[in-house]
Amino acid sequence: MGRYAEAEAAYQNVREKFIGEAPHAGIALTCEKTGRATEAAAIWKEIRVKFRRASPAWRKTERKWYKLATAKLKAQSSGK
Repeated sequence: MGRYAEAEAAYQNVREKFIGEAPHAGIALTCEKTGRATEAAAIWKEIRVKFRRASPAWRKTERKWYKLATAKLKAQSSGK
């Protein structure tokens, strides 16, 4: 729908209350859509670092965000 500012504000609000990487991934995606690739890359990297340091149970539930972060970072590096 193209309402990225509203989406990002909603993700920022939920980010403080939700335990998980979904809001962070949403923020990174809105950053990408609004031309803030550097900010998005920083969030993707943060997701990967947290995943690597997490418990096996956390990794099991958050694996999809780790994989998305990995793919996004790989796409950014190959696109440059």
